[in-house]
Amino acid sequence: MNLCIVWDWNGTLRDDVKYAQETTNSMLKCRGKKSISYDYYQAIFSFPIKDYYKKIGFEFANHKEYLMIVDEFNEMYRDKLYKCKLFDYSRKILQYFAEIGCT
Repeated sequence: MNLCIVWDWNGTLRDDVKYAQETTNSMLKCRGKKSISYDYYQAIFSFPIKDYYKKIGFEFANHKEYLMIVDEFNEMYRDKLYKCKLFDYSRKILQYFAEIGCT
């Protein structure tokens, strides 16, 4: 039997939570909105992302405006993603699953 493991890199294998929070704060600042603390970010981050964005103060009148915010975050996030390191356990656990035949 072949097993397949599906991972969410962000916050699971890659330690990027602080960076995502900082990226979000940059976007809020550009809009004259109040920044959010790391603890608050972790407490309220949720899916769907659209609802999370509304909770922290982003405003969008329609789906197109929402997608513009998503695109802005993704562009800013990608620019410096290389700075985010893997969690200490990430390589070991990926190696373990590879050794037992998981893809």
